[in-house]
Amino acid sequence: MMHVSGKKISFIRLLAVLSGVVLAVGCFFCFEKAAVPTQVQPEEGTAIPVIMYHNVLPDGMGTLGDYVISASELEGDLKYLQEAGYTGITPRQLWNFTRGVGEIPEKPVLLTFDDGFESMLQVVLPLLEKYEFRATAAIVGRYTELYSGSVPRELTYSHLSWEQAKALQDSGLVEIANHSYDLHELEGSRKGMKKKSGESSEDYRTALADDLLLMQEKCRDHLGTEPILLVYPYGFYNAESESLAKEFGFVMTLTCEEGVSRISGPESLFAMKRYNRPHGADRETFFEKLGIS
Repeated sequence: MMHVSGKKISFIRLLAVLSGVVLAVGCFFCFEKAAVPTQVQPEEGTAIPVIMYHNVLPDGMGTLGDYVISASELEGDLKYLQEAGYTGITPRQLWNFTRGVGEIPEKPVLLTFDDGFESMLQVVLPLLEKYEFRATAAIVGRYTELYSGSVPRELTYSHLSWEQAKALQDSGLVEIANHSYDLHELEGSRKGMKKKSGESSEDYRTALADDLLLMQEKCRDHLGTEPILLVYPYGFYNAESESLAKEFGFVMTLTCEEGVSRISGPESLFAMKRYNRPHGADRETFFEKLGIS
């Protein structure tokens, strides 16, 4: 293993801490009013509750909060869902269902885990196996590349390597989603996938194409497949990003708007809503918001 100096370790730990701060601050923004007015969903189709998780740590490890929960909290959620008759599905299952080439269970639920933390493999996957649930891991290319190298790792902040992401996919329980290659940032004028002030549509298209299609290429090279789901960093999206997502081959997008979407066809898979699951939330109250009881 390559030797890493003390200064290097300190720098990377500082980077990890700052990334955690950005995550906490950034996820606050994802609950802003979306740039696209939400169209009223008809009361037809299938209700699909989507739960947004981030980091999941072993009990007694790290600091918990709005975007970090404990393993026992996740296990309690899975047990609650199982006892209520719900089944975890993947984006591809849902897409196939809307095209009439597959079925979904009577009570489906999408479990999504943003940012590709290493805990997805070390903590979440064993629980998915125990309760026989499927889920989605939305990974960020730049983070995945960094942790595929010889850098210090600690479960409280480490992200998945490409090898670990492949292991998740090969489990058959986890589908990988595109969370951008390097747009998971709030620094500068971009802020996730927001359009910059004064930016032309042509320049905006180029910026998103350069990033998202690079991530698709990386996934194809390392995972053998391209994600069909785009998860918007911080939930920021607009009419142009939705149009471009379709142009780039995505068949589904997830926002951070709170609510439960009703699925009636392929077009209804875009700008889907979900609820963030924070640490310490009363489980019954939280799931009631999603229509789960």
